[in-house]
Amino acid sequence: MVEGAWNPLYTRFQIPDRSKPPVATSGLFGPTHDLIDFAPGRLDPARVVGRKIEQLETSVGTYGMGGPGFFGLRLGDDWLVVTLWGAGEWISCCGRLVEDVFYVESGRPAPWIDQRVDWEGIEFRRAVIGRTITSIVVAKLSMRIELDNGFDFSIDEDPAARPATFSGVARSLAASEDLRDGVLLFPTAEIWV
Repeated sequence: MVEGAWNPLYTRFQIPDRSKPPVATSGLFGPTHDLIDFAPGRLDPARVVGRKIEQLETSVGTYGMGGPGFFGLRLGDDWLVVTLWGAGEWISCCGRLVEDVFYVESGRPAPWIDQRVDWEGIEFRRAVIGRTITSIVVAKLSMRIELDNGFDFSIDEDPAARPATFSGVARSLAASEDLRDGVLLFPTAEIWV
């Protein structure tokens, strides 16, 4: 992470300390429990290969009154999370973006989760939930997760192959960033940034 610059990859997190009582005054936008720093460390693929996807979310993570839009797959008691801001707009599944708010304006195909038609992504969820992860490879600039039904989630290594933002800027990591620091296993989807 470059200090003082906006970086799309998040690497510092807090999660609720569930060993203590819930926070009575957290309100609608506050944490459920006191927060503790959490550093999950780089992912060991053996911890996720062979596990079934029970839930899919594209709005994991919060800063209190909104969120960074991390991509998360619940695997039993764990969450496999891609900690990129707006991760669904970085990730393709079978060559089709998971999310893409500006696909019409940009002339791209409709994403799996189309905010204009099916904001819940019912077709996408049906194809993914209940499937088993058969392979995961995360590199400095790319990612590929394969499922037992032939579906895959990927982030292309070449920024030119990723969809640009609406302003035309390529989606790219800072030179100091490494995607292996942003595809992580968490014990909760309540991740504070």
